Amino acid sequence: MFDVVIVEDKKITREGLIQFVDWASINARVVGAFDCGQSAIEFLSRNKAHIVITDIEMENGSGMELSAYIHERMPQIKIIIISAYERFSYAHQAIQYGVFSYVLKPIAEKELLDKVRHATHQITKDREVHALASFVTLQELSTTLEAYLMSRAVDPSMLDQAFETLQGELDFTRATVFVVRGYGERISMSRLKEEVARTGKKIMLLQCGTLLAGIIFDDKPIDKLYFENLYKIFKFRKKVRIGVGINVGTPAELKESYESALQAYRYGFLHSLDMITFYERVREDLHVEKKKDSTLFLDTSYLIKCMEAEWDDEAEKYIDMMSAKWKAVNSSITHMINQCSESISRLTSELSVNADAFAPETVLADLEHITCLAELQSYMKESMKSISNEVKKNKSQKIRPIVKLALSYSLDHIEEVGLSLKIIASKLNTSYVYLSKAFKEDYQIGYTEYMNLYRIELAKKHLSTPHAKIGDVCARIGLEQKNFYFLFKKYMGMTPKEYQSKNFPNVG
Repeated sequence: MFDVVIVEDKKITREGLIQFVDWASINARVVGAFDCGQSAIEFLSRNKAHIVITDIEMENGSGMELSAYIHERMPQIKIIIISAYERFSYAHQAIQYGVFSYVLKPIAEKELLDKVRHATHQITKDREVHALASFVTLQELSTTLEAYLMSRAVDPSMLDQAFETLQGELDFTRATVFVVRGYGERISMSRLKEEVARTGKKIMLLQCGTLLAGIIFDDKPIDKLYFENLYKIFKFRKKVRIGVGINVGTPAELKESYESALQAYRYGFLHSLDMITFYERVREDLHVEKKKDSTLFLDTSYLIKCMEAEWDDEAEKYIDMMSAKWKAVNSSITHMINQCSESISRLTSELSVNADAFAPETVLADLEHITCLAELQSYMKESMKSISNEVKKNKSQKIRPIVKLALSYSLDHIEEVGLSLKIIASKLNTSYVYLSKAFKEDYQIGYTEYMNLYRIELAKKHLSTPHAKIGDVCARIGLEQKNFYFLFKKYMGMTPKEYQSKNFPNVG
């Protein structure tokens, strides 16, 4: 809507212009009508207007004096003068004072509306040019704003300048910050800035660490359709995840909008939501207080033991458990990705897995395409399976027959308390020293450690049965109760009774 001010000393003409001209047809309205230039000046000093229509000759001051005042102090206002006289001196002065157009009396409604419509079109063009020039200025200040959003040290004077530019140059009213992460696609900041400049959209782009951030200057509500259109403008070829922050009314609140956008982005990843997540829609679920004693790091040593002992199910359960923990504490996406990458690297290195699929550059490329926690969880479980298969294949190729016989005998006689490798070596008519060394070389773990781990895993299965008795479990795995309690606490971090209570809290 364009605001019009009318200045005409003759009341009948003034009221006629207000009441009988169809201003709404050209998206305009009269916000003030005055009988002299001084009254108009007083109004304009306190209120905004886009167009002033003024008579030239009035009893209390001329329209030219008013035009000169507006031209000097409010050059953005378009002036249309009306007069009963067609004089060259007026035309010359009109040009000098930046008058936009000239209408002769008697005033024809169609002619006046055409002149005002032309003025509104010019105002729109001026706004676009001004906005583009403002964004060029803003992009020069982007480093300051990026540092501010990411809580880095910022020169206060530079920050004040950035805020002043936002408020003044862009006629800042409302803004929304969003963050973007591309998957399998390197997002070019310079290309996106060019695309934004072409469309004339009020979006300022910033590079905030590994994420692209954007500030949308728009009073209208930002919805999913807006970002679907943005996809087309930015010409994204592959998936991107977007987090949308709160809408704010002052430059000083932009940091709050940015932080809420980060939270929305992370929540969408953790909960495997659609690729666009609005903070306002998930804010009720975001108030999660991190537990100080929560384990956020993958226990790769435990996964190595699982691979060596061929406990594929236990490895999968562990990945599921860690994924649930990460989700519960709203864990950092970068942290989770790094943990998975480092864990796979260590697993393949210590277990001598040389498959091309687990080369560092291949793993990083795979993780680049992960768009949510569910995909990361699935990727890790598939990786564990593949690594386990490679470990088994390597074992089958290098495990000596005598070692296989020793392990087979141990598992067949697992209930025998006191069973040792010395006893087995004697039964197999071989050297205990040789068999012990061969077992450790082939399985990358000592015989006693291997059997202890096996017995604890077997015990966990027996304890998972309601009403299982500790004495019965010990008899089945060949351990005395004292030793069983010690080993279970060592490997599981809790007593057998605590483990049972955790799995069957309602069983007395």
